[in-house]
Amino acid sequence: MRKMINVTNISKTYRVKEVKTTKSYFTSIFNKSALKDVHAIDDISFSIDKGETVGFIGNNGAGKSTTIKMLTGILYPTKGSIEVFGKNPFKHRIENNYKIAAVFGQRCQLRWDISPFESYKLLRSIYKINKSDFNERLEKFIDILSLKDFLYKPVRTLSLGQKMRAELSAAFLHDPEIVYLDEPTIGLDIFSKDAILNFIKEENQNKDKLIMLTTHDLADIKEVCGRIMIIDQGKLLYDMKMEELKNFVSITNDIEVITEEKPPFIPVSITRFVHKTDGHKITFLAVKEEDVALIVNQIVKCNKIINIKIESGDFKKSIKALYNLSDKGVR
Repeated sequence: MRKMINVTNISKTYRVKEVKTTKSYFTSIFNKSALKDVHAIDDISFSIDKGETVGFIGNNGAGKSTTIKMLTGILYPTKGSIEVFGKNPFKHRIENNYKIAAVFGQRCQLRWDISPFESYKLLRSIYKINKSDFNERLEKFIDILSLKDFLYKPVRTLSLGQKMRAELSAAFLHDPEIVYLDEPTIGLDIFSKDAILNFIKEENQNKDKLIMLTTHDLADIKEVCGRIMIIDQGKLLYDMKMEELKNFVSITNDIEVITEEKPPFIPVSITRFVHKTDGHKITFLAVKEEDVALIVNQIVKCNKIINIKIESGDFKKSIKALYNLSDKGVR
């Protein structure tokens, strides 16, 4: 795969006034020594290939948005180098902008007083999208994101979920090679959120795009990303494939089975796994992923099954465990 983003030892430092009292504020106006260095990004390196969908995780103030702004050329790093499409994104910002897209949370890029469709026509002109491609992509987006009911309504009249779906369509309309999504599902209802996640998965299936997703909702990361990067206090703590996560922390599942038998028959080969029974139902708790198939196969062989439900373990707890390992110096 071709590397589309290459980041080498970048840092971003801001000089800010450290003001605690009114007196110190006036002192800082005339005294440059009162300035304090704040390290938003501290010597991080990574590269991302074409076709990857990467989850960028971190607490508030960890450095996620600052990193995205440097990748788009909005900010320039204090130290280190960044290449996007093999070029400096700050110096080649206009050129790169034709091949990238960004959605920053609830900040609206659509014109407020006109409909999404009118904004799309404007974007078609800006990005020089030919008519057949424009119509084909828009028809696809209308279907996947359910835009039909509000496509011709003024943006100011739309709900948050509707606006975000319209924003995503705008971002993908010119068929960008790189898409940065900064908190795209924040504050959304479950229906809008599902529509957006399905759209991201659909767009990633062709493997032509690089999608970088930052979010506080770890369920989003688990559902759509094949790789996670965890940043904290400006430092990149972890960078790994999703399947590698289980080498660091234990990701478990709960298996709930309802059978015709009461109680369900449990073969001796799986009695060692923690479980509880309740009438026709048996639930196996905290099952490791490698043991799921064994338990399901054994239960199916010995019982008449009415329903089986497998619930993924708490991904959030897994990420917290990684933070705890980092505190102990484990990488």
